[in-house]
Amino acid sequence: MKALNNEEIKNELRTVRLQIVELKNELEWIAGSTVPKGEVYEQFCRVIDRHAEEFTFNPNNTDIFRVNGIAQPYNTTEANLGPLLCGLFGNEIKKSIKSKIDALDYEAGPPVGERPELVKDIEARVFKLEQRQEELIVMGEHIGMHVSRPAGFDPMAVLGFSK
Repeated sequence: MKALNNEEIKNELRTVRLQIVELKNELEWIAGSTVPKGEVYEQFCRVIDRHAEEFTFNPNNTDIFRVNGIAQPYNTTEANLGPLLCGLFGNEIKKSIKSKIDALDYEAGPPVGERPELVKDIEARVFKLEQRQEELIVMGEHIGMHVSRPAGFDPMAVLGFSK
């Protein structure tokens, strides 16, 4: 590897540290980002379908509305309306929810299923940059520069271990 001078080390360190900050910000964003609209809708549909499965309608019986096989007292304040409404109007509820979700204005994060792999990839890139940062610090120390190690670095990178 080519030996770098004082100015080259400072410039590359600045670049590496900026990249580390950007990647760590991306990790934070992924961790706190909103679920994509399609996934939100799918979650609602699963709940609606689950409730609809609990509902049965039997017009030949005096207790025509049943939830999990139990007649429901829809003339009282104890009525369980979720299964009733989802059983009778599930498609309409889904359409209404879809239009409400589509009208939301937000920047969604990546699909939930892809997040673990993205995080793993970004963490690996951060680690490589931290290793490069340590190389630059050592180079600087060898030519008499005082270069501090920032807080929050991975000690494995400083010790020269690989992941």
